[in-house]
Amino acid sequence: MSGDLQLAIFSHGVGLAKPGMASCFVVWPVAYIRQYLHESTGSTGRTKTTIVSLETFGDRGRYFQFRTQKGAEIIRELKGIVELWSARKAVLSIQQSSAKHDIFRNSPSKMPHSRGARGTSLVNSMISNLNFSEKEY
Repeated sequence: MSGDLQLAIFSHGVGLAKPGMASCFVVWPVAYIRQYLHESTGSTGRTKTTIVSLETFGDRGRYFQFRTQKGAEIIRELKGIVELWSARKAVLSIQQSSAKHDIFRNSPSKMPHSRGARGTSLVNSMISNLNFSEKEY
């Protein structure tokens, strides 16, 4: 892809749009951003044009370079959404780990060997604990 494109930064990812379009024609979730970089072009004019490079992966993964006068602002926004995504991912991981430990902590230490009603209620109890944990997210 080349030509005039606009980079859109959302709280959940980044997208590309052609100037004048109301929506992006391609969007990548934050998890698909592999790296981003801010480089100086060495221009000596009044307006400092910089290059923002963005690499994504996945089915539509690409490497893009944008010439802009707002490079620092774009990088700050990219850092913000990546940090927010990382924090959400860490919290979710902790919650999932905690839910797994709760299931094992609340279950009896010895499983019954018979397939009678007692074994069935134990399995149902474990399933209801699992469902309860999922609803907390």
